[in-house]
Amino acid sequence: MPELNFVLPHWLYWTGLLVFPIIAWALVQRARRHGTELHRTNLGVGYLCLITSGFVGMHRFYVKSWLGVLYIIPFLAIIFANVESRDARDQISQFNNDVANYEFKIEHFTQRIENGYDDQAKLEEAQTALAESEEQYVEAQESQALWEQVAFWAAVIILIGLILDAILLPGMIRRLRADEPDYTPDEVDAASSQKEIDLSHEPAFYRAIGAVSKWSGEFVAYWAVIAVFVYYYEVIARYIF
Repeated sequence: MPELNFVLPHWLYWTGLLVFPIIAWALVQRARRHGTELHRTNLGVGYLCLITSGFVGMHRFYVKSWLGVLYIIPFLAIIFANVESRDARDQISQFNNDVANYEFKIEHFTQRIENGYDDQAKLEEAQTALAESEEQYVEAQESQALWEQVAFWAAVIILIGLILDAILLPGMIRRLRADEPDYTPDEVDAASSQKEIDLSHEPAFYRAIGAVSKWSGEFVAYWAVIAVFVYYYEVIARYIF
């Protein structure tokens, strides 16, 4: 069964929460100064989708390719195989305890028979139960191994697809951008929900408050992106892998 054993260190966690928003803010400001069209399909966002949720084809959906559905099939196979493997692991534990219990009973009844007690029927019953438990134990081990292989190869299929798409993604982005309409600056401003309020005529105190509100708001907006990524990784690693 595929497993993610990496635990995010505290230093990496807090560094990401502080550094990522600053880098994101700097990149957005740079794009604004250079007149880059922020509203169009972006290669960086495409790779972000591939890294964070590519295993369910989100990067394909971002570039309007319904082939992303093909990722969902092996992903569901991993979930199903992990559930079956977990059940088999529980059965292995149960049958292992049964084997130990019946071995103890066999030893106990054997000693009683040697001491002259008539426990032959109980001994034979324990021996039969031991044989059944050992057979079930082996079957549970085979079942767990089978579902671990299913999950492993499903993960390999997803990984191969992600590697190929990582190579093909720039071309997909270029083709998609070629088909996107060109927006005039007025249309972009009309569609934008981030219009700034003119505070130039206000006292310096109010302008300072406005600047702090603007920068803190943008920082939190970018921080939310990396925070979601961190929590997303933790939940996926714990419940899926």
